[in-house]
Amino acid sequence: MNLKPGERYSRAQLHEHFGGQRQSGIATPKKHPVVFLFSSPAGHKYGYQDGWLGDYYLYSGEGVRGDMALARGNQAIRNHEAQGKRLYLFFRTSKEEDYLLLGEFRYAGHFWHWGPDETGQVRRTLTFLLEPLGEALREGNKAILDPETRVYVEQGRVAATPSVQKLVVGRYARSPIVARETLRRADGVCELCGQPAPFRDINGEPFLEVHHIVPLSEGGPDVLSNTAALCPNCHRAAHYADKAPALRRKLLRLRAAN
Repeated sequence: MNLKPGERYSRAQLHEHFGGQRQSGIATPKKHPVVFLFSSPAGHKYGYQDGWLGDYYLYSGEGVRGDMALARGNQAIRNHEAQGKRLYLFFRTSKEEDYLLLGEFRYAGHFWHWGPDETGQVRRTLTFLLEPLGEALREGNKAILDPETRVYVEQGRVAATPSVQKLVVGRYARSPIVARETLRRADGVCELCGQPAPFRDINGEPFLEVHHIVPLSEGGPDVLSNTAALCPNCHRAAHYADKAPALRRKLLRLRAAN
């Protein structure tokens, strides 16, 4: 079967030719080097938030109850290139429709966040960033990152290919690579108060926030010498406290000394 973007296919038609799991949103036919992903608005009842984010498609991992895991179909997405398998994304707007082939994609990254399962219980959720290969149909929803997820993307807490590192999620372009190196330099200790991070995040890492000493909005550069990893309390103080200018001077002296 020659798959063509823009054409519609029933799941029965696809599985009769290729095989693979008929119920899961991720199908991995054993006798063909392909992985099929099926997306629809119906996934929202399981906490899925599939859709386009700029040039990337956000696709929720499989699993409707309990924490998701980087296993089975999710692992097949992560490793499809290493295993020589082509990744195809299908979309439909209702159960009555056949699936529209949006095109061929490649794994570009993934991140973890908190979201509801089918019972409404909060669980650890996995979302993939998929990059289209060639032209892809821009059908489907527009994805919007919630504030918490934006922090993970901005601060380099996303497992991603270099192309995704250029993703801009705010008004000012930030390099997740600089953010990640800032966090690595701090090694879990706030660079202002000297106290350990107050908690660990969803990835099990000490949670600190990356702060631009001279804000990007003021023309500050997005480089390591202009960043500091701060605990949430110090980060708020650096922006809003009555002594914020003094804190800025302190951080600038710290960077100059190092």
